[in-house]
Amino acid sequence: NPPLLRKGSVPAAGGNALAVESNYVYTTGPLGGNPTGLMVFNVGKPTAPTVAATLPLQLANVGARSISASASLLYLVDAGYNPPLHVVDISNPLSPKAIAKIEGNSGNGEFFKQVIGRNNYAFVLGLPEFLGGFGGNYISSGLIVFDALKPNAEPVGAGVKAKLTAMELHGNFVYAIASKDATLQTTSGIQVFDVSNVAAPKAGDFVRLAYSGEGTP
Repeated sequence: NPPLLRKGSVPAAGGNALAVESNYVYTTGPLGGNPTGLMVFNVGKPTAPTVAATLPLQLANVGARSISASASLLYLVDAGYNPPLHVVDISNPLSPKAIAKIEGNSGNGEFFKQVIGRNNYAFVLGLPEFLGGFGGNYISSGLIVFDALKPNAEPVGAGVKAKLTAMELHGNFVYAIASKDATLQTTSGIQVFDVSNVAAPKAGDFVRLAYSGEGTP
C-alpha cells in the first residue's frame, strides 16, 4: 500500500483538480492574498510533501475545473464562468512559466469542460465558437485539439461537434461520454474518436447506453 501523507494541511484551498507529473503534484490555491494560482508540490518524499513553486494566474476563487500535465507542459481550465484554458511550461517544476492563454468567452455560459494534454497537444471538450457554433445553445460542447506551440495556442483543425460530458485519451483514440452523438442525435452512450490525425479527429463507433429499465441497448 502507498504511504499516507502526514497528518496536517497544505495551503491549497480552492483546488478542485490536480495533475501528477514525475515527483510533482500540480493544483490551485490562494497565493498569499493574491488571486488564486497554480501551486506545485514536491512529493518525492510522499510522507512530507512541500510547496515547490507557485504561479499567479488570476483564476476564479474556485480554482481549476480540469488540469492535465504531459511532459514539459501543463494545461489548466479555470473553474469560473466562461473560463480560459491556461498553458504552463513546467520543464522546470521549480519555476513554472505561463506561455499561453486561450479565452473561453462564449457569451452564453458555455466553457472549456475538460482538458487532456499529450505533449504539445491539448484535447479539449467544450467551447462552441471554435467549432463554428451550434445554432444557439442547444448543443454545448465538442472535441477540439489545440497546439500549445503555435502562436496563441491556436486550434490545429476544425474539431468535431457532439454533446460530450467527459473523456479519456488512450493511444490514438478518445473515448467520451456523450448525450448526443457526432450526428447530433439525442441518445446516451460512449462516442469513440480517432485522433491519429490531430488536425482532423474522426467520429467512430458509438456505443449506446441503456436507460434504466430498457435492458441491453
